[in-house]
Amino acid sequence: PIDELDKCKAYPTFMKEYLKSEHSGIEHIISDERY
Repeated sequence: PIDELDKCKAYPTFMKEYLKSEHSGIEHIISDERY
């Protein structure tokens, strides 16, 4: 669920807004926990 993404380091807060918005095509989002 999108509500639980806040608990995951790999999903920054912008991802929650991104997943709610419409997007077409295939996009790859790579998260790096080193930063």
